[in-house]
Amino acid sequence: MIAVRASDTDILILLLYHVAVAQVQHKIYMDTGVDSKNTRRYINVSHMVDKIDKPVITALPGLYALTGSDYTPAFLNKGKVRPLRKWPAG
Repeated sequence: MIAVRASDTDILILLLYHVAVAQVQHKIYMDTGVDSKNTRRYINVSHMVDKIDKPVITALPGLYALTGSDYTPAFLNKGKVRPLRKWPAG
């Protein structure tokens, strides 16, 4: 088991991508949140990779680069889910 301590979503996107592309054999978890607010959680990245289609995972870094910051003018206040829903199905 490998646990990566981070609180930013860009780390999760990179972990998903690298676990999928490198076909990592270890269980990878992302340790996020804080104890003081009772928000600390372990996200099972390996399980997420098994449940998400590989073309979507390989596209996530590019999608996140465009939508990851609310300061990107073209996507201001549009979030990350809306562009993902525009993804062509199949």
